[in-house]
Amino acid sequence: MAFIAEKFGVNEFRWNGDASNDRAYTELMQALDKNDVKKIIADASTTPLDINGVKIEFLNPPADSHLDTNNKSLIARLSYKDASFLFTGDIEAVGELALLKRNENIHTAILKVPHHGSRTSSTIDFLNKVQPRLAAISLGYLNPFGFPHPEILKRYEELKIPVIRTDISGAVTIETNGADIKTSTFR
Repeated sequence: MAFIAEKFGVNEFRWNGDASNDRAYTELMQALDKNDVKKIIADASTTPLDINGVKIEFLNPPADSHLDTNNKSLIARLSYKDASFLFTGDIEAVGELALLKRNENIHTAILKVPHHGSRTSSTIDFLNKVQPRLAAISLGYLNPFGFPHPEILKRYEELKIPVIRTDISGAVTIETNGADIKTSTFR
C-alpha cells in the first residue's frame, strides 16, 4: 500500500481509523504523510461518494463497533451502472454475519474474497447472499498462512463461483463498462 501512495498520485485515503505497530502500517502512514495524502476515517455511517457516476458505499465497520480488528475492516462496495464490486478486507464469519444483518441487498458482481480465503471466512450464507459472478483472492505466492484454505476453494467451486488468484495469476485487473466485466492478469 505504501507503494501505491508513493507512485499513484493518491489524494485521499479512507480507512477504519485503527492504528497498528506493524511495519507495513507504519510505512503506509509515512508514505501518506510524505505525499500529503488526506486521511479520512470511514465507517458504515459515512455518506456514500459519487465520483463521475461511480458510487462508493462504506458498509463496515458499524459506527461505534466493538468487533475485533479483522471484523472491523473497512468494507466498500463500488458500483457503476449495473456492475458492482465488494471489497471485504479481512472480515471473518462474525463480520460476514454482521454485514448481512445490516445490509439486505448485498448482491455483487465481483467479490474480493474475505480474509484472503482463510478458513474463517466465506461462509455459505454470505456467499449465497452475495452471489458473485467472480471471486478474486488477493494473496502472496507461497504465503506462510497457507491461504487460500482448500475447504474455501472447494466451497467456491461447489457454488460454481469462478475464482481468480493473485498468487497464481499475478496482478489482476478487472474492468467494467457498467454491464460487461473484463479481467486481465500480469505476472
